[in-house]
Amino acid sequence: LFVGLMTLIGAFILSACGTPSATTPNAPTATPTVNTTPLPPVPTGLPTESANQSMQNFVVWFPETLAPADNPNVATLLNDQLNGFIAEQDQSITIEFRLRRYGDTGGILATIRAANKVAPGGLPDITLVRREDLPTLIQEGIAMPLEGHLSSNILGNLFSPALQMGRVGNQLYALPYVLDIVMFAFYGDENQPTTWTFSAILQADAFWNFPAGRTTGLNNTVFLQYLLAGGSIGNDGTLVLNINALRTVLTFYEQAYRANLIDETMLNFTSTNDYIRSLTSGDLRAGVINASTFLAQRANNGDARLLASAIPSSNGEPLTLMNGWVWIVTAKTAEDQAMAYRFIEWMMGNTRQAEYANLVNLLPSQRGALNQMPLANDEVALFSDLLTNAVLLPIDNNTGGLARAIQTVFAMVISGDMTADEAVASISAQFP
Repeated sequence: LFVGLMTLIGAFILSACGTPSATTPNAPTATPTVNTTPLPPVPTGLPTESANQSMQNFVVWFPETLAPADNPNVATLLNDQLNGFIAEQDQSITIEFRLRRYGDTGGILATIRAANKVAPGGLPDITLVRREDLPTLIQEGIAMPLEGHLSSNILGNLFSPALQMGRVGNQLYALPYVLDIVMFAFYGDENQPTTWTFSAILQADAFWNFPAGRTTGLNNTVFLQYLLAGGSIGNDGTLVLNINALRTVLTFYEQAYRANLIDETMLNFTSTNDYIRSLTSGDLRAGVINASTFLAQRANNGDARLLASAIPSSNGEPLTLMNGWVWIVTAKTAEDQAMAYRFIEWMMGNTRQAEYANLVNLLPSQRGALNQMPLANDEVALFSDLLTNAVLLPIDNNTGGLARAIQTVFAMVISGDMTADEAVASISAQFP
């Protein structure tokens, strides 16, 4: 029985005694472990000799944010997918599926870290975590290595940057599930460019918003534009100085300032949330947003006028920042780990992943799944290009002293307090 998704509380338990050829007639609904809105009954396999064997209990913790209470279709889909997994097993299993908050006190992250120290038996067998939390979970011995345990079909189907999300120290510890990326959204028609370069922005007198403000490090938009202009990231994860790339980016912003397309008020925006309502209402014509926001706007409002592209840059090439949710195996026994590997393989089936990603307005980590999303062909092509050409959001969201210095001079350029040449000279003096 599926319990908890519609009320965002508690757990539900699914169980079956199965064989590969077992049929699944209707069965009475099991007694829920918590009070909740009734949901469809769970099919149970026909009794076999394996029913006399001990039943394996498999525990899954799932973030509440990935099963939104206001979208009951997610509950139905997950119910179907979990039941399908049970039906495929050749042994008796019970799935204990728990919805939990993620980052709060008592949430998934805090609970698995605490339980690992004092009560490892209280850990789930598998869960979803944010990619930025993965190094800590590896260091504390919570996330088990996945290398050699997943099929080449799954790994080969992943976008390469997505696969890197699960790697730490060249070892695979997590499998990326659903992703979010940074992109440029704008209202337009067939007469507007589909690729926005710096020159196209200036020629169109296009006013657009992005989170230009930053208290530490360099804002994400300028970070990507710097990389596209020829900048790079060193082996230590910090920016490497490229004077020509810096001059290209800052010259564009000086020109945009002189054309009244940007000024210091943009520094008040530190998140897309600061202007997203203006963009989705149409009051703002263009801005940098997350793909999740774009997909949600399309799903909720069906507004085909809202178009998407890579962020404006010197050459118009696709590049984005990627983040998302990854599966980690926390089971300690070989039996439970083996079940977790099979569970990942099941949930990563192209059709299942595409159906789930579509309902929660996120992007799947696999090419085959993206191709099954209900998107226009040009949108599939755009997302494929961006997911192929993505860099991972720095774990600490900070890319070193150079990044902080570039943010400082960038702010001065769009405030009219410094020219691009003066800004470049300042950086050159600080980082000879």
